[in-house]
Amino acid sequence: EKRRARMPAGAIHPVREPGVDATRAIDVLAGLPSRDRLKLFDRAMERSRARAAERDGFALNHMNTLSRRLGARNYSTAFIGGLLMHATLDCPLDLLKTRSVWRQWDGGKWVCGLSYIGWTRPCVLYSIGSNFDASFEADVQKHVRRHRGAGCDVHIYDPTLPYKSKHGQGDAQVEAFRRKLQRDRVGALHLIGLSADANSTELTMRTRRREVRMPMQTLEQMLRANGHTCVDILKIDVDGAES
Repeated sequence: EKRRARMPAGAIHPVREPGVDATRAIDVLAGLPSRDRLKLFDRAMERSRARAAERDGFALNHMNTLSRRLGARNYSTAFIGGLLMHATLDCPLDLLKTRSVWRQWDGGKWVCGLSYIGWTRPCVLYSIGSNFDASFEADVQKHVRRHRGAGCDVHIYDPTLPYKSKHGQGDAQVEAFRRKLQRDRVGALHLIGLSADANSTELTMRTRRREVRMPMQTLEQMLRANGHTCVDILKIDVDGAES
């Protein structure tokens, strides 16, 4: 019998100490009275239950084709198997997911300390890999703007977009995506890939029709080009292309 997935009753409640800088958060927690630390422990348990609900939402959602396919194999050997595994070290600050699997099956990311982003300076987010999906970046912007007023400086990198579009309309689809990012105040799009080697400025990829060369930059080069010295959130989602 098929069961319809339902939103879990428990919500994720971020731990936030008013007026406390994120860099001092761990020291502050250690100095709290026992009663307050127990409250934080209770909230850590709420986060744990939220992660378990997210895991079960994936594993038990038999309406999803990919879930059924992975369910017939060993989850730990699948590239998406990490979704079912808990982190060995709990986040010492707040742990939030930008978009629940109950709302969108793929696209949400767990972020540690999201509520502290932008406290002392404008935040910076670099997103490696897009596939024309900016839901993660849009959700971070929405959260930060709601709590800080100003959003993050977001830069999305994906050199494969012109070759992934449908019906051969690569350039037109890329430009429409770029305009949407600007219109929704999400961020800037760069058709550049991330490289670990400063001497590797291009990556050759074979498409269905031809062999193409895509520009590459190291993280340091990306920072320099954008006038940044650090990144608050670095998201890499390239579906196995890390190697």
